[in-house]
Amino acid sequence: MNSEMLIQWYKKHNIEHRTINGFWTYLDNWRNEDSDFEFKFGDMDKRLIKLEVKKIQFTHIFNNNDFIYVFLWIYYNDENIGSYKSVYTLDGEDEDDILNFDDNKFIKILVETTNNSIEIAEKALKEGISNEVVEKISGLKSSLIEDIKSNI
Repeated sequence: MNSEMLIQWYKKHNIEHRTINGFWTYLDNWRNEDSDFEFKFGDMDKRLIKLEVKKIQFTHIFNNNDFIYVFLWIYYNDENIGSYKSVYTLDGEDEDDILNFDDNKFIKILVETTNNSIEIAEKALKEGISNEVVEKISGLKSSLIEDIKSNI
């Protein structure tokens, strides 16, 4: 299989959309089923999670089937915190998926720090401070500040 065939397969089976949805389902299930999730990772704000398809890979496993792996990089407030791998058969059927967060302590600190920044931004916006100033003091992106402002 050459790379053009792989890309056509990817588009034909709507893999980007399916992989991203698979990530959200996996994350939601993990959060709901593991009572220690917030203890380990903090209270993640979904608005700050960004996903990027990083690579697709055809793999032949001897004495088994051929599979295609799709890798997402997971970012929280622009920091890479892990990856999600979704595995598909050549027919485009879901085979498996794996969510892997990097250093739990780093993620928890990042989440807590970011949540504090969001709280500061909310208070500042309620006081009428401009978006530009809030962006500078909070370190948050302007798009998130707009989102926060629209919810106040």
